[in-house]
Amino acid sequence: MRAARAFSLVEAVVSTAIVGMMFAAGISVVGASRSGQFRLARGQQAHLLAQALMEEVLAQGYSDSEASLFGTESGEATGTRAAFDDVDDYNDWSASPPQDKSGSTLDNLEGWRRTVSVAYANPADTGQLVLEDLGVKRITVAVYRDGAALVELVAVRSRGKDAMEH
Repeated sequence: MRAARAFSLVEAVVSTAIVGMMFAAGISVVGASRSGQFRLARGQQAHLLAQALMEEVLAQGYSDSEASLFGTESGEATGTRAAFDDVDDYNDWSASPPQDKSGSTLDNLEGWRRTVSVAYANPADTGQLVLEDLGVKRITVAVYRDGAALVELVAVRSRGKDAMEH
């Protein structure tokens, strides 16, 4: 009759090492997944912040009917966007943390920053910036988190849209 064979100490150590490596690999995968989910959520939040500001800018008129200045006119540079009434008033605007149009800080966005730049663009190639008003403005909204650029949205606004609305 043969004696029943049990695990040897070497076999127990090897199996424990294999289980330990599998556990470490599993923890690594879970960590990478959580990190990816965090980056995705941050990117989605940045995109929503940029999109909301871009929609606000595009809802404005092409230019102020009272002045031909590029940028804010007298009385509009109050520290908030409440008085902005045309697209180019937003040029070089920036806020950290992000604010609503009245200047109130948006909740839970410490470390975030939104910027806007507006420039005249060539109607035939809106990627080409020009120094004179040819009826098209190129708007760029960027969102940053802790100094790192996360999202940049670009849109164009034409003088023709205002003419069609009146």
